[in-house]
Amino acid sequence: MQISSIFTQYKLKTLLPIALIASSILIAILLILFKPQAEKRIIQPKLPVVTVKKVNSETVKIPVFSRGTIKAKTDIILTSEVQGRVQSISTNFSAGGFFNEGEVLLKVDPVNYELDLAKVKSQVSKAELNLARVKADVRTNKLGKTKIGLARVAEAKAQLNAAKADTERVKILLAKTEIRAPFSGRVLEKKVGNGQYISPGMQLGRIFATKNAEIHLPLSDTQISLIDVPYHGKQKSGKTPLVRLKATYGETSYYWLAHIVGTEGGVNARNRLMYLIAHIEDPFGDDPAQAQRPPLIVGKFVEAEIEGSSFDNIFVIPREAIRNSNQVLTIDKNQRLHIHEVDILYRGKNNIYIKKGLEENDHIVMTPLDVIVEGMRVLLSDSQQMELANIVEEENDLEVSTRLLNSDGREKHIPTGTDKKRSIKIKEALPPEPLPEQ
Repeated sequence: MQISSIFTQYKLKTLLPIALIASSILIAILLILFKPQAEKRIIQPKLPVVTVKKVNSETVKIPVFSRGTIKAKTDIILTSEVQGRVQSISTNFSAGGFFNEGEVLLKVDPVNYELDLAKVKSQVSKAELNLARVKADVRTNKLGKTKIGLARVAEAKAQLNAAKADTERVKILLAKTEIRAPFSGRVLEKKVGNGQYISPGMQLGRIFATKNAEIHLPLSDTQISLIDVPYHGKQKSGKTPLVRLKATYGETSYYWLAHIVGTEGGVNARNRLMYLIAHIEDPFGDDPAQAQRPPLIVGKFVEAEIEGSSFDNIFVIPREAIRNSNQVLTIDKNQRLHIHEVDILYRGKNNIYIKKGLEENDHIVMTPLDVIVEGMRVLLSDSQQMELANIVEEENDLEVSTRLLNSDGREKHIPTGTDKKRSIKIKEALPPEPLPEQ
């Protein structure tokens, strides 16, 4: 009894693991045999969608932008040439005041110069009397042709001329006791008061002309190369580059026209830039095209757009079309991407001007891309795809020709373009049956 039970326990301990292993293997085989089939899907690559722009070469005048401060072309310090007490000052001779050419700005007490004029006039009379006496004496003593007689007459004439010259000098000083404006302009600063005693060389104020003004515009070497600069003040063609000035007053912008008339004497030592000088006619004048335009006052900061020289066969593209400083992306008729190294003439404010690297009717990519690979496929919008297709058709000269089919033939070949191998087979429909009689 004991032996039988022992044998039974030993048998269970041996067969049970074997049964478990066998069942596991069977289950694994069944799972492999009856595993679900994975659904096969065709993965469509996600192509980037881009926008393109067609470009062609053209003849352009590249605008050059700069900025500067308005300066008076004629700006002087008004000084006194006489001495005396200031007798009166014009109401226009004050800071910001306007005056006309020849207007009396200031009067100095002329009493001292009037006395001096009377004194020199008496000296002239004495010199005339002395000359008459000398001539009479020389004639009486028959010394008219001798060296002594001629010397005495010459001395008397010199004394008379000196007295007359002194009279003219005093008259000039007397006239300058009325200090007049040398031109029409405006007072920038006044440095004298009524009743003040002034002396020759003393500064009375600072004035400038309002008939014209100028502005000095800093440009780099690259910008200078784009402009026909009048280094000698005048161009061979007689025309100087035009400048369009823009000044902002509040929220409104106003414009003035100027002309480049020359350059400063050398390169600025501080910033190594060349300064062009632009001349502005009538900066205080009105413009019927710009209502309520204020005067272009001295010291006003303005922006300038300078007319550049004319360049042929230049491609003008937006700044956002440039990649990696000097690369442009284009697409071909198969919508594949191509990378072009371009030769840039100038990088403008809004556009890039390219000399080499592009061809006529190229389509440049405007959309920024994270990954760029030569020859990669891209997608276009529906409208741009239609435009590109039309261009490709024109390039391939696919002008479809059609004609009526003859009644004796049931099939005709219609050529499509210049390629004789390409044709379309069209079967003619049967003619309609006649209508039944009524």
